[in-house]
Amino acid sequence: MFGLVYAVIFTIDFPEFPMRLIILLAAMLIVGLLVLKSMHPAAPPATTATTGNTQNPPAVPTTPQGVPTFEKDMNHFVNKTEQAQKKQIQQATQ
Repeated sequence: MFGLVYAVIFTIDFPEFPMRLIILLAAMLIVGLLVLKSMHPAAPPATTATTGNTQNPPAVPTTPQGVPTFEKDMNHFVNKTEQAQKKQIQQATQ
């Protein structure tokens, strides 16, 4: 493949040899990058595991006075989600 690129570039009549060399290096770089990209395709999109939890987490407070209530609500949400996940794991492993 590089021989073909070399043959095509050196059949074109450029005024100076260094110009041919620069074009050859640029063509080899492009071909190399295309080959590298084809060897390492993009990763498939990440999928998230669904927990079956339809409840949304509590809203984040906008004032400092709402932080204690948010903390209690978040702890309750985390504990409830943990229990649901444990139940799903037990059902899946039986």
